Amino acid sequence: RIQKNRTLPTAYILWALTSSGYKGAETKKAAAYIEANLANEQDSYVLSICANAFVAYDPEGKVTERVMKKLVEKRIEDKEVVYWESEIPTFTYAKGKGADIEATALATYALLKYNRYITIVNKAISYLIRSKYPGGNWGSTQATVLSLKCLLASLKGSTENVNATVKIFLNGKSKETIRLDKDNADIMFLIDLAQATVEGKNEITISIDGKGNPMYEIASRYYIPWTLVETEKRKDILSINVDYDKTTLSQDDVITCFVKVTNNITASADMVIVDLGIPPGFSVDTGDLQKLVGTKVEKYNVTARQIILYIERINFKKPIEFSYRLKAKFPINAKTPTSKVYKYYEPEVETIAEPVDIEVKG
Repeated sequence: RIQKNRTLPTAYILWALTSSGYKGAETKKAAAYIEANLANEQDSYVLSICANAFVAYDPEGKVTERVMKKLVEKRIEDKEVVYWESEIPTFTYAKGKGADIEATALATYALLKYNRYITIVNKAISYLIRSKYPGGNWGSTQATVLSLKCLLASLKGSTENVNATVKIFLNGKSKETIRLDKDNADIMFLIDLAQATVEGKNEITISIDGKGNPMYEIASRYYIPWTLVETEKRKDILSINVDYDKTTLSQDDVITCFVKVTNNITASADMVIVDLGIPPGFSVDTGDLQKLVGTKVEKYNVTARQIILYIERINFKKPIEFSYRLKAKFPINAKTPTSKVYKYYEPEVETIAEPVDIEVKG
């Protein structure tokens, strides 16, 4: 039983067994169980798993048709996109937008395999493309894998009729021309316009001449002073406090960083990531972090600029508190990188700690 539901894991296992080519008697029993309980299933995430199970088990069957119709009826249409919402956490504890992306990707994949409802599929693909985060992923590993799986499936056979010229303009000036045909239509082209932009407003125009419907994404990155950041007036689900025992020190001195992460709602917070910025010119005493493994954190990673801690669960009114030491290697006067806490499968549930000014004297 997963999420207090027996149909969900049964459908998932049926999908896996059938996709592997297994045709034992267990698959027939699993399909019969799902069919018997299908009327009770109303959540889009559960239905999307059932749809994938049956489109793999019996693509032309009556039950498959019934599942697909029920799934399609659950869709939400918003202008040019279609998506599905999940009211329950997914297998990977995703909720909110993360769960919606997983449910939409699973539903879209099933419909692609069913090879019907083409208009709905195209709108769902548009939703997935628009839901991609600026960093190039869909928030969590599971949402990213499922979304990419859909996009790859949607490209099957779609490059045969591509014969077009794509032009990219920046502020009215031509910057790039790409010729697309069946040999390169499934390749991703990356165009960097950073050096050609101007201060203030920039206008990007993309034109296509010929046959084809290529997809594109425009991403931008910019920096602003922390003093201009407007803090949202809201009660954070998770909060993080980062303090140092001193902020003025000498080269080779050691400072201690104190961290407190709190879950502010009654429901437990699962799969929490704490991302701690390392002040420039400092080295981390990883021995302090190692002591946390198995007691307060599952594991940790240290990069040149950050410490990433993985916490399985934080319960209400039971904050996670710890400290670690850093050594100043060079004289410097700078702000620490921001630190933040977020839920891995709900990256929109995020709280950022304000950076701190640190001075290291030579």
